[in-house]
Amino acid sequence: EIVVLTPPEQVAVVEGIIRTCETIPCQLYAMNVLPDHVHLVLGDVEEEVLSEQVRRIKGASSTEIRRMRGLRSHGPVWAQKFNRRPLTNERAVEAAISYVHQNHLKHVERWGEGLIATWETGIRPLLEQICQRNGNEYHAELGSTR
Repeated sequence: EIVVLTPPEQVAVVEGIIRTCETIPCQLYAMNVLPDHVHLVLGDVEEEVLSEQVRRIKGASSTEIRRMRGLRSHGPVWAQKFNRRPLTNERAVEAAISYVHQNHLKHVERWGEGLIATWETGIRPLLEQICQRNGNEYHAELGSTR
Protein backbone atom coordinates (compact mmCIF):
# COMPACT_ATOMS: atom_id res chain seq x y z
CA GLU A 1 0.00 0.00 0.00
CA ILE A 2 1.33 3.44 -0.95
CA VAL A 3 1.79 5.88 1.91
CA VAL A 4 0.41 9.33 1.11
CA LEU A 5 1.76 12.00 3.44
CA THR A 6 -0.35 14.87 4.71
CA PRO A 7 1.23 18.36 4.72
CA PRO A 8 2.10 18.13 8.46
CA GLU A 9 3.67 14.71 7.83
CA GLN A 10 5.67 16.14 4.93
CA VAL A 11 7.09 18.84 7.21
CA ALA A 12 7.77 16.28 9.96
CA VAL A 13 9.69 14.13 7.47
CA VAL A 14 11.79 17.18 6.51
CA GLU A 15 12.54 17.81 10.18
CA GLY A 16 13.43 14.15 10.66
CA ILE A 17 15.74 14.10 7.67
CA ILE A 18 17.49 17.22 8.95
CA ARG A 19 17.95 15.66 12.42
CA THR A 20 19.19 12.41 10.91
CA CYS A 21 21.66 14.16 8.63
CA GLU A 22 23.04 16.07 11.61
CA THR A 23 23.72 12.84 13.50
CA ILE A 24 25.01 10.53 10.73
CA PRO A 25 26.79 12.90 9.53
CA CYS A 26 25.42 13.54 6.08
CA GLN A 27 26.03 16.37 3.64
CA LEU A 28 22.52 17.47 2.64
CA TYR A 29 22.42 19.90 -0.29
CA ALA A 30 18.73 19.78 -1.19
CA MET A 31 15.49 18.05 -0.32
CA ASN A 32 11.83 18.11 -1.17
CA VAL A 33 9.16 15.92 0.40
CA LEU A 34 6.00 15.30 -1.56
CA PRO A 35 2.95 13.26 -0.57
CA ASP A 36 4.29 10.05 -2.14
CA HIS A 37 8.05 10.47 -2.54
CA VAL A 38 11.17 12.30 -1.40
CA HIS A 39 14.02 13.88 -3.34
CA LEU A 40 17.44 14.43 -1.77
CA VAL A 41 20.77 15.70 -3.04
CA LEU A 42 23.45 14.34 -0.75
CA GLY A 43 27.18 15.03 -0.68
CA ASP A 44 29.81 12.97 -2.40
CA VAL A 45 30.21 9.65 -0.59
CA GLU A 46 31.12 6.04 -1.33
CA GLU A 47 28.27 3.80 -2.50
CA GLU A 48 28.28 1.82 0.75
CA VAL A 49 28.12 4.99 2.86
CA LEU A 50 25.31 6.41 0.70
CA SER A 51 23.25 3.23 1.10
CA GLU A 52 23.68 3.42 4.89
CA GLN A 53 22.74 7.12 4.96
CA VAL A 54 19.58 6.48 2.93
CA ARG A 55 18.71 3.47 5.12
CA ARG A 56 18.98 5.61 8.26
CA ILE A 57 17.03 8.51 6.72
CA LYS A 58 14.24 6.14 5.66
CA GLY A 59 14.20 4.44 9.04
CA ALA A 60 13.98 7.67 11.04
CA SER A 61 11.31 9.16 8.81
CA SER A 62 9.31 5.92 8.86
CA THR A 63 9.36 5.97 12.65
CA GLU A 64 8.12 9.57 12.66
CA ILE A 65 5.29 8.81 10.21
CA ARG A 66 4.18 5.80 12.28
CA ARG A 67 4.30 7.93 15.46
CA MET A 68 2.17 10.67 13.90
CA ARG A 69 -0.37 8.12 12.67
CA GLY A 70 -0.41 6.15 15.92
CA LEU A 71 0.76 2.98 14.15
CA ARG A 72 2.67 0.24 15.93
CA SER A 73 3.52 -1.71 12.81
CA HIS A 74 7.13 -2.02 11.77
CA GLY A 75 6.27 -2.65 8.11
CA PRO A 76 7.87 -0.60 5.35
CA VAL A 77 6.76 2.97 4.70
CA TRP A 78 9.18 3.65 1.84
CA ALA A 79 10.13 1.50 -1.12
CA GLN A 80 13.27 -0.56 -0.50
CA LYS A 81 15.06 0.85 -3.54
CA PHE A 82 16.31 4.32 -4.18
CA ASN A 83 17.67 5.99 -7.28
CA ARG A 84 21.11 7.51 -7.32
CA ARG A 85 22.86 9.50 -9.96
CA PRO A 86 26.47 10.64 -9.71
CA LEU A 87 26.84 14.40 -10.07
CA THR A 88 30.21 14.86 -11.72
CA ASN A 89 30.62 18.64 -11.75
CA GLU A 90 29.32 21.83 -10.13
CA ARG A 91 26.84 22.46 -12.95
CA ALA A 92 25.30 19.01 -12.47
CA VAL A 93 25.03 19.61 -8.71
CA GLU A 94 23.32 22.98 -9.24
CA ALA A 95 20.92 21.44 -11.78
CA ALA A 96 20.02 18.65 -9.35
CA ILE A 97 19.43 21.11 -6.51
CA SER A 98 17.20 23.24 -8.70
CA TYR A 99 15.27 20.18 -9.92
CA VAL A 100 14.69 18.93 -6.38
CA HIS A 101 13.56 22.30 -5.02
CA GLN A 102 11.17 22.86 -7.93
CA ASN A 103 9.85 19.29 -8.03
CA HIS A 104 6.63 20.02 -6.16
CA LEU A 105 5.57 22.28 -9.06
CA LYS A 106 5.55 19.25 -11.39
CA HIS A 107 3.02 17.53 -9.15
CA VAL A 108 0.51 20.32 -8.46
CA GLU A 109 -1.96 18.94 -10.98
CA ARG A 110 -1.99 15.57 -9.21
CA TRP A 111 -1.84 16.73 -5.56
CA GLY A 112 -3.27 20.26 -5.68
CA GLU A 113 -2.12 23.78 -4.86
CA GLY A 114 -1.48 22.75 -1.28
CA LEU A 115 1.92 21.45 -2.39
CA ILE A 116 3.02 25.01 -3.06
CA ALA A 117 1.77 26.17 0.33
CA THR A 118 3.51 23.26 2.09
CA TRP A 119 6.77 24.17 0.34
CA GLU A 120 6.49 27.91 0.99
CA THR A 121 5.32 27.78 4.61
CA GLY A 122 6.72 24.48 5.87
CA ILE A 123 9.63 23.02 3.94
CA ARG A 124 11.48 26.04 2.54
CA PRO A 125 11.64 27.91 5.88
CA LEU A 126 13.24 24.82 7.47
CA LEU A 127 15.87 24.70 4.74
CA GLU A 128 16.55 28.41 5.19
CA GLN A 129 17.02 27.89 8.94
CA ILE A 130 19.52 25.09 8.31
CA CYS A 131 21.49 27.36 5.99
CA GLN A 132 21.58 30.14 8.56
CA ARG A 133 22.59 27.73 11.33
CA ASN A 134 25.39 26.32 9.18
CA GLY A 135 26.55 29.77 8.11
CA ASN A 136 25.51 29.21 4.49
CA GLU A 137 23.51 31.49 2.26
CA TYR A 138 20.18 30.24 0.92
CA HIS A 139 20.07 30.79 -2.84
CA ALA A 140 16.39 31.18 -3.64
CA GLU A 141 16.94 31.09 -7.39
CA LEU A 142 18.39 27.57 -7.09
CA GLY A 143 16.67 26.61 -3.89
CA SER A 144 20.21 25.79 -2.84
CA THR A 145 21.30 25.09 0.70
CA ARG A 146 24.99 25.28 -0.20
